[in-house]
Amino acid sequence: QPPVRRPGGSILGNVAVIDPSGNALTTIAARALGSMRHVQLQPGGQVLRLVRTYEEAAPGECVALINSASMLELSARRGSAAAQLNVGPGQQVQVS
Repeated sequence: QPPVRRPGGSILGNVAVIDPSGNALTTIAARALGSMRHVQLQPGGQVLRLVRTYEEAAPGECVALINSASMLELSARRGSAAAQLNVGPGQQVQVS
């Protein structure tokens, strides 16, 4: 399901796939983000820090970043974001 721009300008996408490392790959492209930096699981879920590299996260911390395919990814340094956040394909992700 492609991302949707919501009233107010936020973007609502979803987790497309969980990779073997437990990273949650989303349907939200980096080019769609502009200056938005607030990443939140929906509905009413955890807010994640948007970082530039995996190394900016503390060990075990779940963060959002732009991966090598220029897509938004939810990741945990030295861990599984999917397990820690309890997310799977179809989980909604909002960026504002």
